[in-house]
Amino acid sequence: MATQQTLVTDEPNDDVKYLIGEKFFGDGFSRTDRLTRFASYFAFHAIEVKELQFSRFEGANQIADLALKTYHDLIDVVHVIRDHPDSTRPDLRTELQKKVSHKGDIAINRAIDICLRWWLMLNFREERFRGLGSGRPSFQWDDKTQLRSYVSELFPRSKWQLDRKESRLAPEFTVAYMHSVCKLRVRWTSSLEDHLRLQVRDEKTLWIFPYKACLEAWLHGQKDNKDAYAYVKLLWDSNYTDKMRSSLLPREVLRETIRSLNLLFPVGARTDETENFLREMGQSFQSVGPFEFSNSLMDFDHWRDRLLDLQEMVFLNQPFTITRFWQELQDPEKFMNFWLALVLISGLTLVSTIASIMQTVKAFQAQ
Repeated sequence: MATQQTLVTDEPNDDVKYLIGEKFFGDGFSRTDRLTRFASYFAFHAIEVKELQFSRFEGANQIADLALKTYHDLIDVVHVIRDHPDSTRPDLRTELQKKVSHKGDIAINRAIDICLRWWLMLNFREERFRGLGSGRPSFQWDDKTQLRSYVSELFPRSKWQLDRKESRLAPEFTVAYMHSVCKLRVRWTSSLEDHLRLQVRDEKTLWIFPYKACLEAWLHGQKDNKDAYAYVKLLWDSNYTDKMRSSLLPREVLRETIRSLNLLFPVGARTDETENFLREMGQSFQSVGPFEFSNSLMDFDHWRDRLLDLQEMVFLNQPFTITRFWQELQDPEKFMNFWLALVLISGLTLVSTIASIMQTVKAFQAQ
């Protein structure tokens, strides 16, 4: 009971963390080493708890007129949201009237925002609190759009169609390479929608969502049915997403986000540069699988446009440098192409020089 009465303005103890992990991530949390693997998530959560009481001016803090007080209230609100993913916000407020003590629309809207932000790691936030967190863009759900539709609109599908050659990404298309050679600055975001956002001002900055354990848990760990056979059958069901407890996050977006992390932070042969970069940045999300990745842009439906922007703005438009030239020669194909071109150019230059000398000699003899 003490766990249930812990205030949301208090940093959670281990018992509360277990409750949050099991309710937010389901079996994807309980099958892992729990708090260790989700340490980065609970670090994010601790920051969020502190920011609840932040105020730029009198009366402008997030706990004022808040319809939830304890973590028990938080879980109750999450359950209502999860059970009504196709509701509009007024409909959801009506359902929540039965669960919360504070009945005002602002209080309930604020509770919904906090639950969506902590549960799905999407930066739902009122305009007055814009800029809190890691500086990522925030957004506010309206009263007309269904919640599932609103979340889906945060991850539009790309309209660009590329051929096989255009869609291929070079082996050096990694964050570590672009940081060291292309001077790309990397920032970490706790809002999934903000993943791969490229900010170009005085310097190029790429925002990365590094919570891989959460992505894996949302993808595989949220099921209502505890029967193993029924769950396996559910995996192959065409309506799988609609039947999952975490159905608000598009399943393919979760897959693509994991795939993009593996693309930009490769694990395996020739990855010392990436490992050193992650160590320097204090990140360990690539210490666990899966590690499968694709180097074709056509395997990214939702993140393709942002990857194209990254390729164009940071990777293709960099000035020539000796460092970049030498690193590119580490690729065997480029190494062979370089020497082939060098031999051809040298050969043509030699032939041209000999021809010029012979013409000069003939002209001199004719005098």
